[in-house]
Amino acid sequence: DKMTIPASILVPAVARHLKRRKTGEYAIRVLATLLQLGSVVGDDSFGLAVLGHSVIVNDDGGADEEEKLMNSDSTHSIQLLSDRRKGATNNTSSNHNYVKDVLKVLEWNGNDIRTLSAQEQAVKVIYYITDPNFIAGALSMKESLEEDENDVSGGSGPVDVDAVSDEYNDRMDEMIQIDIHRAFRSMLDHATSSASPSLQRWATACLRHLITEDQRRACSVAHSSSKYESFSSQLVSTGGVMILCSLLNSEDGETRAHATSALEAIVIATREIGLALHEPSGKGRGLSRVGRGTERDSTIVDAIISNVGGSGLPALAHLLISADESVSMMGCSFILSLISPLLTDPRGSGRTLQQCSNIATSMAVGFEEKDDGLSSYRNAAIALVVGDDTVQGSDVSCLPSLIEIVRSGVDSSSWGGRNKARPLKVQVKAAECIAAVALAVGHVIGMHTDQSAYDP
Repeated sequence: DKMTIPASILVPAVARHLKRRKTGEYAIRVLATLLQLGSVVGDDSFGLAVLGHSVIVNDDGGADEEEKLMNSDSTHSIQLLSDRRKGATNNTSSNHNYVKDVLKVLEWNGNDIRTLSAQEQAVKVIYYITDPNFIAGALSMKESLEEDENDVSGGSGPVDVDAVSDEYNDRMDEMIQIDIHRAFRSMLDHATSSASPSLQRWATACLRHLITEDQRRACSVAHSSSKYESFSSQLVSTGGVMILCSLLNSEDGETRAHATSALEAIVIATREIGLALHEPSGKGRGLSRVGRGTERDSTIVDAIISNVGGSGLPALAHLLISADESVSMMGCSFILSLISPLLTDPRGSGRTLQQCSNIATSMAVGFEEKDDGLSSYRNAAIALVVGDDTVQGSDVSCLPSLIEIVRSGVDSSSWGGRNKARPLKVQVKAAECIAAVALAVGHVIGMHTDQSAYDP
C-alpha cells in the first residue's frame, strides 16, 4: 500500500536495464526484492508485471495509474509518466515479457562474486514466478476476467467443446509465457555449481516449481490439439536424474532436502503425465488407471535406484532418522513415491498375482517371466532395504529406520525407555513403505518356490 508507483510501471522501468550487463546486476536485484516482498504480503502484481500482464495487474486501470503519478512529487514518477505517454503516442505497447531477459542473466559467463550474486537473484525471480500458488492465482484471475467479458458480450448458438478446450489452453499458455525447458537446463547447471552454495540451494529449490509447471502443461494438453513435450522424458538421457541424486550427498542440508523434494516431484509428475496420456477422453476418464504405474515413471525409478542405491542410500537413511519431523516426513514420502504402485496398482493385488502365478504354473513358465509392469517398483523396494554389497557403503538399509518410525512412542527396552513419538502422518507413510516392501519380498518368494506366496 505504501508503493507510490504501480507494478505495471515500476517493473518495466527496472527490467529494461536487464539487457546491459553493467546495469543488469542492479536491475535483477531490484526485481528479486520486489517479488520477494510481493510473495510475503500476497501481492502478485509484480510477478504478473514480469510476465508482461500490466493490464490485469491493477483494477484501477491506466487512468488511475496516471493520476497517481501526476499527484506524486517524485522526479522519477514524472519521468515515468512522460515515457508512458511517449509510448502511447508512438503506439508502442508497454506490455513486455521480461522472462527471457532474466534467463539471459542466468546464462552469463564467469564465476566472480558479482556474476554469481546476479545469477542468484535471477534464480529467485524464476522461483517466485513459477510458484504453483502464483501460477494458480494468475490463471484464476485470467478466467475471472474472461467470464466477466463473456457476461458483458453474451453469446448464443452451439459450442464446439473441443475447440473451446484448445482455445482455452492457448490462452492459458499466453498467460504464463515461460520457457520451462530453458529454465530447467539453467537450474541444473547452477545446481551443480559449488562456487556459491546459496546459488546452488536456490537453483535446486526452483527445480521443484519447474517440474510442477511442466506437469501442469503436459497434462492440460494431453487430449487437445495443442502440443507440449514434457522434459521428464529426457531427464534420464540428459543426466538430470543423476545430477539430483548426486545432490543427496551435498554438504548443505537444505540442498539435500530440495534435491529429495525435486526427485519425488519428478516421479509423481512423470507418473501423472503418463496416466494423462493413456487415460481415455470423455466421460469417466481417469477412473480406469488411478494409482497405476506407467512405463514413463518406471524408467525414472530405475534411474534413481541405480544412482541412489550406491553412496546415496546412507544419505536417504539419514533423512528418515532425522529429529526434524518435516525432514523425516520428506524421506518417507520420497521412498513411498518410488514404490507406491505396489500398493495402489490393481496389477499388484494378491488376486491378480495369484492368477498370474497359476497361469505360469499351468504353462510350465517361470513366474519371473510374467511381467506385470511392476518390476521396477519391486526392485526399488528391495534395493532400498537390502542395498548392494558389491559397492562399499551401500549395504545400508532403510528398513530399520522405517520400523523405528512405526514403533516410535513404544517401549523400546527392558528398562522402560520410550522413544520420541513421531507424528501419526509420518508413521502412516513409514507403514505404507513397509507394506510395499513386504509385497515386493512376497513376489520374490513366489518366484523361487513351487508354491505361490499369494496362495491363501
